[in-house]
Amino acid sequence: MGIRVLFIYPNTYGMNMVPPAIAFLSALLKKDNHTVELFDSTYYDVSYGVNSEGIKADQLNVVPFDMGSRGIRMKTTDWKTDLLNQVERFAPDLIALSSTEDMWDLALKLLSPLEQYI
Repeated sequence: MGIRVLFIYPNTYGMNMVPPAIAFLSALLKKDNHTVELFDSTYYDVSYGVNSEGIKADQLNVVPFDMGSRGIRMKTTDWKTDLLNQVERFAPDLIALSSTEDMWDLALKLLSPLEQYI
């Protein structure tokens, strides 16, 4: 029987980076029969003040498009509630986080409701 690991991926909508560390570590853990889950903040309104797609469109880096027409929807639930519910349900032995420098403040924000688990 392995351990249970919850990965947290701090990200805002439009930051289209694949988290290689989470993918790599998740694969290694699963290979050794550990259980892994992911909390991804990409489609939550985390009140971080960044609309990456809007900025990219304004700078003519991307062609503007309507997310809804492609079946992409922002989550309407509260990220704190969803994260706490996932932690309560999954009961991880380890909570791990992978962050780029520009998402570090968001990472700290996502960790703040989990102080009781640290």
